Amino acid sequence: MKKLTLLFISLFCFFSFSANAQIYGGATIGLQAPSGDFGDFADMGFGINLNGKYMFKENMAVGLNLGYNRFAGEISDMSFSMIPVTGLFEYHFGGDVVKPYVGADLQLRG
Repeated sequence: MKKLTLLFISLFCFFSFSANAQIYGGATIGLQAPSGDFGDFADMGFGINLNGKYMFKENMAVGLNLGYNRFAGEISDMSFSMIPVTGLFEYHFGGDVVKPYVGADLQLRG
């Protein structure tokens, strides 16, 4: 069972799809490194992020990123988790094979 789970996770690490010419989505799984004051009491963790974007013009896209990050605590039986939700905007430059872009994410804090 562990081998099957590990195989599924490694296949899912870099997943992307294109439903049509205007809608794109993807997912990533990776290690999360805490920094700053949070890094003083949290250890390395893992996270999964899902993203989707809509190309409303040929060179502009808007979208949403959703994630789940979990960190182990330096004190036993303690862990931390967070669910980041960000909106995104991308501006794509011309190109046929390689299409560079600049983008920004906006995160609201409550």
